Amino acid sequence: MKLLPAIFLLVVSSLAVAGQPPVASPEVSTPTEAALFAKGAINAMKALPIDGFNMVEAGGETYFISRNGRFAFKGQLMDTWSKTPITRIEQVDSVMNRIPLADMKLNIDELGPVLVGKGKTPVVVFVDPQCRYCKKLQQQLPALADRYTFKIIPIAVLGQESTILVNKIECLLQTKDKEKATTALLNQEYAGLPEQLPGNCDKEPMQKAVITSAILGLAAVPFVIAQDGRTHKGAPDDLAGWLNSTQSVSTAKQ
Repeated sequence: MKLLPAIFLLVVSSLAVAGQPPVASPEVSTPTEAALFAKGAINAMKALPIDGFNMVEAGGETYFISRNGRFAFKGQLMDTWSKTPITRIEQVDSVMNRIPLADMKLNIDELGPVLVGKGKTPVVVFVDPQCRYCKKLQQQLPALADRYTFKIIPIAVLGQESTILVNKIECLLQTKDKEKATTALLNQEYAGLPEQLPGNCDKEPMQKAVITSAILGLAAVPFVIAQDGRTHKGAPDDLAGWLNSTQSVSTAKQ
């Protein structure tokens, strides 16, 4: 099998682990497509009808093979979020279930988080204001407030009503009534929120939250990111136990 051209490898390798961040050979930088076109580095490009690739070790070689077996290539992957080369299959689960926020230089405070707790250890939680599983998770937070600082990012995944509630909560956070916004979200009781949004409400944090959730590939909420990058899809039955463990793969009831 001949090695693919470097730029083609860069594009295809971004699909090599389904649902994961774009990846590339460590020798190849990852500029935007627009920048590559501007430099004349790309002569042609076409999206492939490929859902995803599997990493396969066989005969001392590592291959990336499409799920239907039609396409395959050899090479090395790089997790561009953590700057970690992926050379062994056993690394895949660790990468897939971790989001290294510090390595990504992602400032969660720019997403308009609702803060709960004053502990030294930050924990990021994505929720929908109407999600009943999110409420189950949120009810566990006050008891852990001395140890952790929970940064709750409300995003709308359950329709237009959720969008309205996110706007109200985020705009209220920008006023003196921050505590009212926090209480409303934690208890999912929104009757006391103002009907009209203030005209000077800054919508940028909400927009950044939506973009960030898309980049992280969030398909459902609640979604928890521990300080060490471990992630949990759904509400852990024992949040304190999970945060205190080193468990990197979790199965939660949705």
